[in-house]
Amino acid sequence: MRSREPRAADAEAREAPRGPPAGPPPSNEAALLRMILDAVPEGAMTVLDRDLRVVVAGGPILERIGATPGALAGAALDDLWPRESAQRLRPACAAALDGADTAFDLDLPGAVLRVRVAPLREPEGRVAAVLLSTHDITVFDEQRERLAEAEERYRALTEVSSDEIGRFDRDLTLVYANESLLAALGLPELPAPLPGLPGLSPTTVESWRAALRQVLASGESTSVHFTRGRRWFDARLSPEFSADGSVAHIVFEARDWSDLKAVQDNLAARVAQQRALAGLASASLEADDVDTLLGSAVAVIAEQLGVGLAKVLELTDDADAFVVRAGVGWRPGTLGTEVPWGANQATHTMTSGMPVLVTDSRDEDRFALADLLASHAVRSGMSAPIRTPSGAYGVLAAHTVEPRVFSDDDMLFLEAAAGLLGTALGRLEAQAALRDQALHDPLTGLANRALLLERIDVALAALAREDGLVALVFFDLDGFKPVNDALGHEAGDEVLCEVAERLVASMRPRDTVARFGGDEFVVLCEGLEDTAAATALARRVVDAVGRPYRPPADLFPISASVGVATGGSRSTTDALLRAADGAMYRAKAVGGGCVAVGTAQAPAGGEGAADREHEGAR
Repeated sequence: MRSREPRAADAEAREAPRGPPAGPPPSNEAALLRMILDAVPEGAMTVLDRDLRVVVAGGPILERIGATPGALAGAALDDLWPRESAQRLRPACAAALDGADTAFDLDLPGAVLRVRVAPLREPEGRVAAVLLSTHDITVFDEQRERLAEAEERYRALTEVSSDEIGRFDRDLTLVYANESLLAALGLPELPAPLPGLPGLSPTTVESWRAALRQVLASGESTSVHFTRGRRWFDARLSPEFSADGSVAHIVFEARDWSDLKAVQDNLAARVAQQRALAGLASASLEADDVDTLLGSAVAVIAEQLGVGLAKVLELTDDADAFVVRAGVGWRPGTLGTEVPWGANQATHTMTSGMPVLVTDSRDEDRFALADLLASHAVRSGMSAPIRTPSGAYGVLAAHTVEPRVFSDDDMLFLEAAAGLLGTALGRLEAQAALRDQALHDPLTGLANRALLLERIDVALAALAREDGLVALVFFDLDGFKPVNDALGHEAGDEVLCEVAERLVASMRPRDTVARFGGDEFVVLCEGLEDTAAATALARRVVDAVGRPYRPPADLFPISASVGVATGGSRSTTDALLRAADGAMYRAKAVGGGCVAVGTAQAPAGGEGAADREHEGAR
């Protein structure tokens, strides 16, 4: 994947991107895991082995207990945590090794941690390790204490009648209002009994009347919630009894709890976002493909930010456009479409290296609305760059069709999610690179023996569902040894690389071309109708290999002795390889540039390979 970086002039004119600079990719998987753990803005995660020693740990909260992530590997639980904390954690870790999942709060000096201790199982179900995750809920407790203080202040205000207090008679007419209520109603005084409260919607008035009738009928207090403009109120309705015990009046005390509700809503949203980030971090550890990872991420973004549209844009290889790689809320067919590089929000996000906020696209003058966003009538949105250890990957974005003012917490959440994605994508890139190295020949870049055997297994299994034949074209180079002897192994390697290039160019796109070892090559051909088609492919190999090579190897005649073996659904990988290898040696016995054909198809009612062969002229 290629990265498109900002021009030097543009980069100097902008602030440096937030976050640590991109460095070289980590050298091992533990470092990759630590990068993912450290991407969680709050909290920490620690993986312990069955002896309760640290495998890997990360997260800023480790600093609270005086721990340094780089010095943790191999540390015992007692070395990592203070003694009293370790005494609480040790039984939970022991229970996790038995399969139990526990959670509790842990007090530290100046902090309160929410701790979860869970087993990590191998595919067969055995508990291999313990995941100890912690989340700093100190802010939550502090907010809860502030809320309690706010409640006390409201009680004090009630004692001095600063809440809205009024009285209804049995006809549900307002006959008294204190100064706070009069001020809220915009009245200097109550001129006459009022039928209800002014400024309320018909629906709210009806809910009031229903609550008042309930108090009249039951003689018991009740509560009612209502809004006036953009303010939220909670009212308590209490009966006043006459001498005969009947309800004479209903007193209500209305409290404006808009500020309290805003605090509760903001706190709940922040807690939910932190939990979502922790969940996304865990999911990124388990994801084994990019599509699953990105699909989970956009779903989390849409849910936590309450937006109808979320997407991940990936830079194309030539970095002149973006591709919609994952999304939520877009019209069918949007995934896979391109967003051109240009004066739009995605490009601005990439070139600036910073998160970008658009409150209302109609007032935006930094860039135009991309066609994709315009076609969905987008008005507001946020976007953040996604960077992997290898460079720029793309953009994570959230949009709404109505104007919206996103909070700083919303922006920080999106930026943290983009950081998590970049780390997780880097891990997947590293895994893919390792797998590619393990399954390809380092000299020619062709598939190696391991990948060839894997693909033969898959091809034979597919024949159980569809008709056709599988063929192996097995050959080695005649006349190759003199090249090595006369010109050296470097010239020999150049010949092998040229053979690989010719094979790839002459075979079908679906064929697998592999270097089997030394100067031996194998081509796996699928979807053939008969043996004649396989023989034709073998002739193409002979023609491709037999052409003169680049100097100085052109002084030596090189040809291929080719063995072809075909098999069907009853064949095995070993039988197919043996048949092709045997056919190749029969061709070599006839002379260079010859083709011999065999089959590994088991006869009806029997096992094994029934070989048949013939030799072809040069």
